Amino acid sequence: MKKLLAVLIVLCAATAVFAEETATKLNVGASGFVFGNNYNQIVKDKNGDFGEARIQPLFTITNDSFDVVLKLRIDEEFGSKTEDTSVEETGTSTNYSSGTKQKAIKVVNAYAKSKVAGVEGLTLAGGIMSYDFPLIYSDNMPMFNATYAFDPVTIALYYGKLSEENAQKSSDDSQVYIADATVKFGESSIRPAFFYHQIKKNSLDNSDVVEGNGFIYALNASIVAGSFGIDATGVYANAKDTSGTEDVKYTGYAFDIAPFIKVAESVKISAFMTMFSGDKGTSATKNKSFLDSTLDPSSGTNNLRLYILEDCGTFGSQSDVTGGAVMRYSNNDGYSAYGLAIDGAFGPITAKLQGAYAKANQATSGVKKDLGIEIDANIGYALTNVSTLYVEAAYLKTGKYFEQGGTVDTQNAQYVNVGMTFSL
Repeated sequence: MKKLLAVLIVLCAATAVFAEETATKLNVGASGFVFGNNYNQIVKDKNGDFGEARIQPLFTITNDSFDVVLKLRIDEEFGSKTEDTSVEETGTSTNYSSGTKQKAIKVVNAYAKSKVAGVEGLTLAGGIMSYDFPLIYSDNMPMFNATYAFDPVTIALYYGKLSEENAQKSSDDSQVYIADATVKFGESSIRPAFFYHQIKKNSLDNSDVVEGNGFIYALNASIVAGSFGIDATGVYANAKDTSGTEDVKYTGYAFDIAPFIKVAESVKISAFMTMFSGDKGTSATKNKSFLDSTLDPSSGTNNLRLYILEDCGTFGSQSDVTGGAVMRYSNNDGYSAYGLAIDGAFGPITAKLQGAYAKANQATSGVKKDLGIEIDANIGYALTNVSTLYVEAAYLKTGKYFEQGGTVDTQNAQYVNVGMTFSL
């Protein structure tokens, strides 16, 4: 034991000396949450409750102009009976009893980033990185990145691998090329972006386009003028699927507009309007649904806010517990939402209240377009400077759309989520 302790002491001393000579630093952090949830689904007499914990350790090794980043994610569901969770038509498990469900550790980020000594403002990066552009993509993927910053402009180029079916050949891959620029002026910014999505035969990509090419043009703006401002994003996408006997042309659009006013230093009132184009389903060669035209609906439709209809509540590996977010993930009817939100901070207390009316933009014969009226609330209390106790609740006055012409019995959907978040 003494020999082991001596070896450990020597190793620690050597590590300290090495770190001092090379100016290498290791920063360790973590974020996550733990909560309990009770919910009623949109389908009549469907309800349930479960708990979950998420811990995300973050390790950053820095040596002057070079960084290595590793972020992990561990999810634990309280009381899941088996390893394979049963999935209902809403995508939500109801199989809970004594015990816990063990889940594998997920690598969220694992990349290296380096400045270029000969070119000031230029950085190169590669690995599993996160990319975020409102309404298009908010997730991680294998990618390479080159960013050049010269105040007040930042230009970034990305190559991302969305799917790799057979590593021994390139004829079945799916990839995306991104050009992304940001121009800042004061508190305001404008961010145009262009995406080229290439899908090859038999690719495992999540896009609705099985084989072909897609183009996405996007503009995001955040304009602030004193107490007033507006956040807005507009996206136009087109693609062509060449896998069938006839080519299918996809065109779709989406936008989100949110003007706001600060009525006090820590209180903001926002109005918002969100719209996703839909398709009538009357043509075999044309599709105007935005979800069908974009990169990956399951990863891309971010920058939203409604807890039920847009699945933006505080959840982990299981979300959309009420089954109300079909318009966001898988339905090509499209939708529009119009609402109002109030955010405030009062000492250790934070509060958010929002409400909206939503409707489908398209619907099959006999199906009403009314999605319903939703009201959401979140109240948090700062336990420490890194942890917050919160209560979150959402209620949807379920619209006639979910009845699908009388074939589905529905009820008003709701959930209450109580938990703690942390970030250090």
